[in-house]
Amino acid sequence: MWSFALLALALVAVSLALLLRPMLAGRPSARLRGDANLDIHRERLRGVDADFAAGRITAEERDAVRREIERELLDDLEDSPPAPGDSAPAWRSAVAVAVLVPLLASGIYLHLGAWEALVPAAEEGEGDDSAVLLESLEAAARANPGDAEGWLRLGRAAVALERNHLGLQAFAEAHRLAGDRADLLADYAEAEALVMGYRFVGNPSRRLERALELDPRHRKALWLAGFAALQDARPELAIERWETLIAHSEPGSEQARLVEALVARTREETGAAAPGPAEELGEAGPVLLVTVHIEERFRAGLDGSESLFVYARAAGGPPAPLVARREAARDFPLTLRLDDSMRMMPERTLAGAERVEVGARISRSGDARARSGDIQGLSGTLDIRAGEIHVEVVLDERVP
Repeated sequence: MWSFALLALALVAVSLALLLRPMLAGRPSARLRGDANLDIHRERLRGVDADFAAGRITAEERDAVRREIERELLDDLEDSPPAPGDSAPAWRSAVAVAVLVPLLASGIYLHLGAWEALVPAAEEGEGDDSAVLLESLEAAARANPGDAEGWLRLGRAAVALERNHLGLQAFAEAHRLAGDRADLLADYAEAEALVMGYRFVGNPSRRLERALELDPRHRKALWLAGFAALQDARPELAIERWETLIAHSEPGSEQARLVEALVARTREETGAAAPGPAEELGEAGPVLLVTVHIEERFRAGLDGSESLFVYARAAGGPPAPLVARREAARDFPLTLRLDDSMRMMPERTLAGAERVEVGARISRSGDARARSGDIQGLSGTLDIRAGEIHVEVVLDERVP
């Protein structure tokens, strides 16, 4: 907080120096104007002397013109404001600027800035700042009851502070206003389950199913839906959802390791069977062996940190993939395998599709959704049959 305050003071000081410098330096315009007038009068006097020397005017005419020029010069000098008269208003303006600029800057920041983030969390015994924050979010939501995002912020803060009933009420209002959204449904289901003693059976489970219909790869929905399936005595489905979450997590990340450990413990405690050799080899259904190439014009821009998503979707059907996997985007061409062990939803499989399209996309952000600048390619339509199907995809297009 103090480093920010010192930086802000330094910026204000620099701004004031730039603003006040020309004001305190006096008003050179009046002096410059007087100097210019004097130069003009001197030039006119030299011109009169030159005319007299050339015989174009008489001595009397020369003297009369010089007296007129000198009188005009005196008049100009009398009209010019004296130096003290120039400096006084400048000093008054400078003082006003020096006082008002910091005050206005502070007022605007307090009104629009995120000043709350500068206040450190209260030490034990110094008051409950979290309760104050929650009260302010609740007051804001009730003051603007038609703002779904305000209720959503309140719900998330309430659940984080273990005010689960308040969180449930807030998510109910947000859902009433915004309708079905994967993120909102997952939060809503969690709050409802917490109120019921972390039980997902019933409404929470249905909300999670709906969230996964909207976004089959939504991380929180997959995580919670696994527990919902486990509580419903369906450990295979729980493992399936967690393995989908692993497939869409950064390989080797802490999240992936955590879910892998959870899957292993669930298999051990419930006796859920691991995939057998027949499943692994794809003998129970179609297997897509996908070879991904990349055009040379795109290869030079890659540094190996990008993610490659490869997927198959029903031709002419919903855009959501049937199966998908994520790999590091390096060492092209590469060949990888897609089968129903990588399906996104239990009820939608390669085996149940008649025709599919296979796509691949390189993502710099690591986001499973296509973003501008990603590099992508798509195969033609393939007829699904049992056994291995070889397909090639060329990354030849940049997402606009």
